[in-house]
Amino acid sequence: MRYAILSMLYQSGMHLASCFNTASSARVLDLKFMLTNVSKGPNQSMEDYLRHIKTLADSLAPIQNPISDLELIQFTTFGIPPDYHTFVLPIP
Repeated sequence: MRYAILSMLYQSGMHLASCFNTASSARVLDLKFMLTNVSKGPNQSMEDYLRHIKTLADSLAPIQNPISDLELIQFTTFGIPPDYHTFVLPIP
């Protein structure tokens, strides 16, 4: 009886972990897609744009998929309009 209960609890836990991992993987892909395609809108302040990118990037850390500083810089600079390109230095 005790073995059956422990077995059932183990299987339930494994099922939940599997569901969570699938959801986490989908969330990682979704967040990275949003980071890849984020751009500063014409009426959006630079502060709001940077805050949005930081929120997306910070959302990846709790699901064990943080992005590097270099990736964060790349996502940020790829989404700014040409008006700001004079402020962007080449990244080695």
